[in-house]
Amino acid sequence: MTGTDLIRGLARCEPRNPYPAVEVGEVGGNFHRPPGFGGMASRRRFEDREDARRAMILFREFLVDRLVNARSVQYVTASEVKRRALSEERLYQMQHASSSTVHPPGHLIGADFGVVARFSREKGRVISAHLEALDFSNNRVCWSRVQQIHY
Repeated sequence: MTGTDLIRGLARCEPRNPYPAVEVGEVGGNFHRPPGFGGMASRRRFEDREDARRAMILFREFLVDRLVNARSVQYVTASEVKRRALSEERLYQMQHASSSTVHPPGHLIGADFGVVARFSREKGRVISAHLEALDFSNNRVCWSRVQQIHY
């Protein structure tokens, strides 16, 4: 439902073309290994944090899947890891492919909108995710939602 609402919200955000280009930022939360890790209670808290971190990653991947499969937006990525891999692949292509098949540099699509999320732990097995869609042309927040994730 959150993914569907996000796509509908982006459709109302004055896109520059019929299929706005969207990028989901790398999202995070405070789910690191606690200092002084040891003992059964600490181990249980660590396992709870790991479960929460995995739930957060799965939620982000679910949003990306919804955007990719919606067919009403274009999904682009600006993640450092994916950009590095893409740059290495393009460099390899330029060195080893014929000039007629190499895509010229600088002609990759850029994002019109970015989706960012901030996660925080709630009581029990609940994560609160605050998502916002930002219009890059004017830095306007054009869609926002708080989603409770039960894991």
